[in-house]
Amino acid sequence: MRVLKLESGNFLENQSSITDEQLKNISELQMRVLKLETALDLYGSAVQVGKKFFATSGLASDFSTANKTCYMFGGAIATPRNADENAAILKLVIKHNTYGFIGLMEGKTQGTFHYLDGTTLRYSNWYPGTPDGQGSENCVEMYTDGTWNDRYCSKSRLTLCEF
Repeated sequence: MRVLKLESGNFLENQSSITDEQLKNISELQMRVLKLETALDLYGSAVQVGKKFFATSGLASDFSTANKTCYMFGGAIATPRNADENAAILKLVIKHNTYGFIGLMEGKTQGTFHYLDGTTLRYSNWYPGTPDGQGSENCVEMYTDGTWNDRYCSKSRLTLCEF
């Protein structure tokens, strides 16, 4: 067994310590993650911005199904919170040459959109003249130029997830 040294200089005693076997497993997992990240990059199915990955299978669905699909795989529907994230999601939209749902919804006040957790938008990239659904288009799609439009949630759009 290896004993880990704390920053203060004390040694861990009578604590659970990482065994050589556990270190080997961690190293193997790190290599697998690196290989998967590389494979996703090579196939163009994922784009990384900071610590976030945005990915798509290329399949389209309604908003509710897209949201559930992302959650089922341990992610969330892609939600651009700044221009860099918007640009990353746009790469996937362009690759598939179709519009994709993003993680925004219309709030109780008509024409006011928010993140799915209910917080106020801090970044937006609306197409000129939108949102224009007047309360009937409650979801948001990204166009192939990176701008946003309010859209009926029942429409089928590219499923975009973030991890």
